[in-house]
Amino acid sequence: MAPTKLASIVLTLSASSWCCYGQEHSIVTNLQYRLTQGDLGELTPAPFHNTRTLRIEEGGELLIRHCSEDPVEWAQDRMFFRLAHRHALSSTSCRERSSPSMHVVSHPLEDASIETRIHFDLHGPNNPLGHFGELVRNRLTFGRTSEYAVYRGLVQSRNDPDTAVPAPAYDFAAHAGEFYRSVASPSALASAVFAGAAISVMSRGSNWGSGHARYDNRMAASLAGSAVRRGIEFGVAAALQQDETFRVSQEERFGRRMKAALYNSMFVPGRGGDELAFPRIAAAVGTGWTVCTWHPWTVEACNPWVGTALILSKYVLTSYWHEFRPDIKHQIEKRRRAFQRP
Repeated sequence: MAPTKLASIVLTLSASSWCCYGQEHSIVTNLQYRLTQGDLGELTPAPFHNTRTLRIEEGGELLIRHCSEDPVEWAQDRMFFRLAHRHALSSTSCRERSSPSMHVVSHPLEDASIETRIHFDLHGPNNPLGHFGELVRNRLTFGRTSEYAVYRGLVQSRNDPDTAVPAPAYDFAAHAGEFYRSVASPSALASAVFAGAAISVMSRGSNWGSGHARYDNRMAASLAGSAVRRGIEFGVAAALQQDETFRVSQEERFGRRMKAALYNSMFVPGRGGDELAFPRIAAAVGTGWTVCTWHPWTVEACNPWVGTALILSKYVLTSYWHEFRPDIKHQIEKRRRAFQRP
């Protein structure tokens, strides 16, 4: 590739990469890294507008030619797989057989010109199960393929000794440790016991037994429900590689902070912007139905949808607590100091 041509591409890609939610890696920087292999010819990307695909301004016909002339490295999508594209009948789509895989889609426009767009998938056509899992994960969370994971895969596949392979974005060991502490730590056990005891004092229904049995059943149900909820949330989050940590907004006005806390109860930072916190929804529904179907602590089964609503409400309250906890602690400390003054 000519030095001037490569320089123009680098400038275009560098200027565009800052729009991707502040991420270090994006589709444009991954294309830049992929082009350094020198096997795709000269490509000029169009300005990036933070969409799921990147338009190729010049050189798109070379990609389609690679696809048609090199079946060893490229695979053409069949009609069934092109149905997800807007121009399924008239488009031509190809995927690299490697993983990560560049996916190229080309279709004619009304003025008879050809538009070519690309994106990267984590898995190539030789791994349909992995690609299907990637598709399901993105649809469940309304998210996108992690461009950081794409870059990490590109570095691994190239096996370049001069470039260190980045660490995985999702630290399973760290999240597993957090899950263990949330379920089996003394504070978690004490919290579940306190919650069960408090509910048994406020509610004296006969459905939970009488005497000490009512206290024992409430605390056992609290412990089991907490373990089931956190277990489902951790398992689904690990499968989706999604961090469920509650975040604090940077808003200053009270009304905006209230809205942000409500929003953050169901959405978390994701791979290409905010994503639906599907693990929390799965945990709420799964725990509600599990506890109400298997109910050795109560005489009659409960309503699973009521349990689901209570767990979702708990997520909302937890989000508000994380948002306003510094303010609450500041006010408590302020009142304590004022009370201690002589």
